[in-house]
Amino acid sequence: RCHLPANRLVLLRIGVVVCPGAGALGKMEMPFRFGMGGRMGSGSQCMSWISLDDVVRALVFLLDNPDVSGPVNLVSGFVPQISFAQALASALHRPCFLPAPSFALKLVLGADMAKALVLSSHRVE
Repeated sequence: RCHLPANRLVLLRIGVVVCPGAGALGKMEMPFRFGMGGRMGSGSQCMSWISLDDVVRALVFLLDNPDVSGPVNLVSGFVPQISFAQALASALHRPCFLPAPSFALKLVLGADMAKALVLSSHRVE
């Protein structure tokens, strides 16, 4: 065990980290920038997310506050994927109308990867 009496243990549970032009958001932005964005699959799956800036602030806070230990959730909340897609489209001043159907995502990503990454709920509470 890595938890020794003199040490604290902080277990981070981090949602999808979004940063303009990078990571998950960078990949999600591309179809929207070309006016071809929309929901993934049914769009009803929950997505827990957090901005990169908020992750950095939280890590600094945790380093500066030794009284915090145990599980810590780093998320801004969760939203249905379709709501996230609509907000992204609005922020980019682009439409949100062209869905990526489940079968297409499974063909492109593989069935297991599509289910793990975009077709299942990732609800961090």
